[in-house]
Amino acid sequence: MDIKDYTIYISPNKRSETKMLYTTINKLKEERACESGFKKVLKFVGSKFDRDEKIPLSDIIKSNDIDDAIWALRATTKCSKKVYQQVALFCAESSLGIYEKQYPDDSRVRDCIEATKKYINNEIELDELLKFRPAYTAADAADAYAADAAADAAAACTAAAAAAYAAAAYADYAAAAYADAADAYTAAYAAAYACAAACTAAYAAADARIEFKTRLSEKLLTLLGEHE
Repeated sequence: MDIKDYTIYISPNKRSETKMLYTTINKLKEERACESGFKKVLKFVGSKFDRDEKIPLSDIIKSNDIDDAIWALRATTKCSKKVYQQVALFCAESSLGIYEKQYPDDSRVRDCIEATKKYINNEIELDELLKFRPAYTAADAADAYAADAAADAAAACTAAAAAAYAAAAYADYAAAAYADAADAYTAAYAAAYACAAACTAAYAAADARIEFKTRLSEKLLTLLGEHE
């Protein structure tokens, strides 16, 4: 079974205008969407579609896939911070059991994820979150996925936790490592995308990956107000 063999039903009647995030053809182009993904969106909306007309992110799931929809969070017409943070957290929590099965006495990954969750839910301040800074940075998380996470599920889970942390912290801690907030947001978007990729790599079996992709799609749709 191919990894893309999963489907999500999206009801047009469930769309919440207050939750929905939108992108546009021009915004996707500005953020340098990959050629193949960009062409899929163009085919979906049609050649006569206004390049500044809003496209619901739920449509990107239909035209492309969940991976491209998460990537498109960096190209929305309004801030998608809360959504990409929740997506990254969901991915990290989804893979935690895999890590703890291999390392039952190591609580560092769980502690990092729990701190990230508390921060996103406004239960702790940024300085408290920073105490749980993982050994990985966002870039390291992406590198771990590309290099060896597919062969090492535990490494993928660690990378997912680090990326979730980065997605939560980077946008609010720009001065620490970036020249301006725009760079911080770019890193945070990349971290959220890396988190989903690392979590996918943690599931070795194809069926498990498909099941995770389905749950991830449902989570994003819930955040966008299109799924109960």
